[in-house]
Amino acid sequence: MRKVLLEDWLTEVGCDCVVFPAAGDVGPANADSDFEGASLAWQNGVHYSNGNRAIRHLGIPTVSVPMGILRDKRVPMNLTFAGRAYDDVQLLRWRTLSK
Repeated sequence: MRKVLLEDWLTEVGCDCVVFPAAGDVGPANADSDFEGASLAWQNGVHYSNGNRAIRHLGIPTVSVPMGILRDKRVPMNLTFAGRAYDDVQLLRWRTLSK
């Protein structure tokens, strides 16, 4: 499934990896005291990293690197690099290029 959903697609579009924000958002400050805030904080992409479960189940190698600080929320944000199976060393090389 990993080959069909990611690796064949990467080959088709001529890419070596895919890069995306590690998180979709940050939980609100009132998440521990407000039902609506808690609902937002428990969403996939907030409580767990974007794609976390699917990526782990498919065995897709990833590495996350700091991207900077979100201006409006003043919290750190990471980028995730995802690649082909057994390209772990190459992912680490791309990570160093992102700095």
